[in-house]
Amino acid sequence: MNTTVRSQLIQLENSTKKKLAVYSSKYAQYVTKKANLKETELDESIEKLLNERESVINNLTNDISEDSDDIRSKYLKHKTSLTNDQKDLNNLRSCINQERNRLNLLISVKKDLLANNNFSSTDEYMNEESMRIDKQTSVMDKLIQDALNSKNQIMEQSNDILFSSNSKVNSLLQKVPGISNLLSKINTRRRKNLVIMSCLIGVCTFLIFLSF
Repeated sequence: MNTTVRSQLIQLENSTKKKLAVYSSKYAQYVTKKANLKETELDESIEKLLNERESVINNLTNDISEDSDDIRSKYLKHKTSLTNDQKDLNNLRSCINQERNRLNLLISVKKDLLANNNFSSTDEYMNEESMRIDKQTSVMDKLIQDALNSKNQIMEQSNDILFSSNSKVNSLLQKVPGISNLLSKINTRRRKNLVIMSCLIGVCTFLIFLSF
């Protein structure tokens, strides 16, 4: 392997790695739904560099056995570098294709949704979704309001029943002989007890006031 051939291989390797770096940073990380002209040209240029390197290395294969161990080591190093760069290119292509297929699938699903619902644009689709959510919210509000109204009606009915029951009990008690007089005496006794307690509290308060 003469110096000229090795310099050619090194130059081809450096160009390949630079273009692989651009391919990775510019096109593998920001995938579009379709490869543009620059992406296609970059891919083809990398493939061309790899083919040139492979051709040079193959031409050296027949004569490499006659060279020294150092030359054979350098030859194997260039061959390994070629294999690694080819793997990197294939991996980049695979990642880009997978991401591009996923992106196109999402776009296709979105178009189907718009078509099935007779939407002419994404804004129309979003407006329809917003209206649908508003309708669901309105239904929930109505259900909650109905529940509150039912609760109020039940409470009113319960109060009416209790009032009616008390009225009937009082009416029945008034009709039973002696009950009316007994209730009157009980009420009179309660009033007397209240008067006595009030007087007692007043006297105690007065005596405490005098003690000071």
